[in-house]
Amino acid sequence: MRRGELLITISTAGASPALSSYLRARLGEIISPDFARVVDDLAHRRAGFHAEGRSTEDIDWKPIIEEILATHGIDLPLAVTA
Repeated sequence: MRRGELLITISTAGASPALSSYLRARLGEIISPDFARVVDDLAHRRAGFHAEGRSTEDIDWKPIIEEILATHGIDLPLAVTA
C-alpha cells in the first residue's frame, strides 16, 4: 500500500496470501490517502530541524506526529479488531 512516500507492506512469506490480502484491505481502511500529506508535513518539519543544525535523533516525535495527524483530522484507533 502506498500513500505518497509512505509504503506499507504485508507478507506471510507465502504461508497465507488470504491473510495478507485481508490485512491490506483492513489497513487500507485506516491508512487513508491523507497520510501522504502527513508524511510530507513530517518531512518538512524534519528538514526544518536539520536547517537549524539540530539532530532529529533526540526529538520526541510522538507529540509532533499526533499534532500533524490532528491537523489532517486523522484519529487512529488504539486497537484494530476483526
